[in-house]
Amino acid sequence: MQERVQVRGAKERGAQHTPWYVSTAATQATKQMRPCRGIWDNGWQCVLAQFRPPFLHTRSSATHDIMRKSVEFREITGGKHRTRLWRKLAPPILICLLAVGFYGAAERFGLFTILDLGAFDYFLMLRNHFSPPTVPDNIVIVAIDEASMSELGLQWPWPRSLHADLVTTLVEARAAVIVFDVLFLDPAKTEDDLVFAAAIKNAGNVVLGEDIVIDADATYRPGTYTHRRIWERPLDILLDSAKRTAIATVVRDPDNFVRRAFLQTDGIPSLAQGAAEVYLETRGKPVETSDTVSAFGLPHNLDQPLLINFLGPPHSYKTVSYFEALEPQKYISDGLFDGAIVLVGRAMMGTPDLGSADYFAYPFMAPHHPISGVEIHASLIDTLLRRRYLSQVEPPIERLLFLLLLASGAASLMATRKWYGAVLFWGFAILYAIASFGAFYYRGHVLNFVTPLACYTGFFLIERAYKIIVVDREKRFIHKAFKHYVPPAVVDQLCESPERLNLYGERFDVTVVFTDLAGFTSMAEKMEPMQVRRFITGYFTEMVDIFMANNGTLDKFIGDAIMCFFGAPMRTPEHAYQGSLTASQMSARLADLNREWEAQGLPPLFMRIGVSSGPVVAGNIGTKDLFNYTVMGDIVNLGSRLEGANKVYGTSIIMGEATYALAGGRFDTRKLDSIRVKGKKKSLFIYELLGPRGTVPAEKDRVIKAYEAAFEAYQLLDFAESLRLLEGILGRTQDRPSEVLLKRCREYLVTPPCAGWDGVYEMTTK
Repeated sequence: MQERVQVRGAKERGAQHTPWYVSTAATQATKQMRPCRGIWDNGWQCVLAQFRPPFLHTRSSATHDIMRKSVEFREITGGKHRTRLWRKLAPPILICLLAVGFYGAAERFGLFTILDLGAFDYFLMLRNHFSPPTVPDNIVIVAIDEASMSELGLQWPWPRSLHADLVTTLVEARAAVIVFDVLFLDPAKTEDDLVFAAAIKNAGNVVLGEDIVIDADATYRPGTYTHRRIWERPLDILLDSAKRTAIATVVRDPDNFVRRAFLQTDGIPSLAQGAAEVYLETRGKPVETSDTVSAFGLPHNLDQPLLINFLGPPHSYKTVSYFEALEPQKYISDGLFDGAIVLVGRAMMGTPDLGSADYFAYPFMAPHHPISGVEIHASLIDTLLRRRYLSQVEPPIERLLFLLLLASGAASLMATRKWYGAVLFWGFAILYAIASFGAFYYRGHVLNFVTPLACYTGFFLIERAYKIIVVDREKRFIHKAFKHYVPPAVVDQLCESPERLNLYGERFDVTVVFTDLAGFTSMAEKMEPMQVRRFITGYFTEMVDIFMANNGTLDKFIGDAIMCFFGAPMRTPEHAYQGSLTASQMSARLADLNREWEAQGLPPLFMRIGVSSGPVVAGNIGTKDLFNYTVMGDIVNLGSRLEGANKVYGTSIIMGEATYALAGGRFDTRKLDSIRVKGKKKSLFIYELLGPRGTVPAEKDRVIKAYEAAFEAYQLLDFAESLRLLEGILGRTQDRPSEVLLKRCREYLVTPPCAGWDGVYEMTTK
């Protein structure tokens, strides 16, 4: 292994690959430059070389020890065949895929269905706590209860003549619809059926219930599910007399709770739908059989069960005992039944077994207090008539939301491995739960959030286990191997994000913005130091807010000057636009500030801004103990020179030709000049940035066009034509760039430029 790790001599400097050069000291830079090869190309030794360069020039035992440890570290982390990006993204991606697979399995096999249903129940109760629903006046329950049995001295089943008396009484009380949640399957031994049928026919608004049962023996016979069902319908004499019959069957969820109901079965309406349709018919709003969905404004088709929006605990609706309904003048206030849907059904106060014919578990069930079947139908009728619908979110949408949650949580853990990454991770989970309740509370959308949160938690546990087993082990190795060779702060950065730290910097395409305040120095001389501090702090705050809003990075403050850049550390093709927009907004904001300062008795200030774009090296640049994130490159110096060039042309913002090529078409600009800055051989065109596209007034636009025509003539050595155009501009308005160019034209008319002149103006100052 040590044969691969070596420092090669000067004879190999002409090899195929460009080597890393590391100097032992600044005074020996030329004398002792040596290339690093092999494992050194991308290993940690290139980091060490900056801090302990003598190790590269002696073959001591310490050198071989650190080489050996570095090779071991590379083997642990996957060697040279694993890229930085894959090293960072592979674990969370694989864990995310595992979480997605777990979510699919949980959804497919209903692993958390019971918990999701329980969460729905809790949401209902929580909603009622914050906003108790109102009790409708048009739904009344007549309960066949223990009190009625005691008062009437009868055991169930009661004579049907008694039901006939109740129907007659309710008709006299002007009940809109009478609904019996009672099955009348067997004929009576007396003529009570005739009496009851006559009362029903006379009322003309009675809805009777029917039921569906499964033939237990049918499982041994061939045929479809339809063939295994048995319809239990009322007696023919009652069937012919009733306004409508409807199915009173109740649907249970996997936990045996009632939360939803089918409105139709094989085209036959449920008891609730039948009662609601008859009620609407009495109000002059008949419902067509094929128009149920639109008539009731249902959130989905009839092939899906409708969630019942329960009003609250048992006995939430207006309820009277059967014996009281028989004598309303004695027991009931006037008008209780007037225009109401009256449901008649068993509602015992005892504690029968759940799942019996008349009692059911449901979301608001308190211990030993299930809900009666008749109140379930009342709740569904109320849901239909008041359109208090709850709609289950479609599975594809739930999956998409889970993926967004998982991606957000994974990104928060990837962004930082510190404790606040976990806080942000669980913050997303809490936000998801709150959003789920908010969607339920305000829009009635039911979102299964236990399943995604359970899978989300599984992702976190696996990710933490990976961190403890793998990542923390690597951290300990890095710390142990390098704590003697690099500063502690850098060790911490290496431990947290070794793949992101590049002390040599990294190439970026950026846009650099330099700003400077003209007149601030003289103004500051007249102010107290604390006044200067408050003033400059306020100014910096305004300017920093602008470029931060445009995704800029602050490089430094230099007196009253600001240097910021765009495109690093986050790469973006929009860096030129962001930088140019920032310059324009800064200039506009300074105009507003000048008006405020003028009201305070302060003189106005003028801002000069230079904008340049191009390649730089961005990274932590400085000493081994003290450095900051900054950019280095020719365009940095150029941006500073362009800022200073505003003094010559009397402009506010000057951009270089690279910036203009990238973003100039989105702004109003003026082609100012072709210059060669001091100390440079290459020339460039410079442009005045005037503002976003279309914001320049018409008169200013005419000046710009005339100036650019004059500049074109100037470039072609037609100084007389250029002079004529410039004089025309200055005859109408003041324009400092025109004055500058006019002065040159006059000079060149007197003393023409030398042969071979390229039209470039040499800047003599910085």
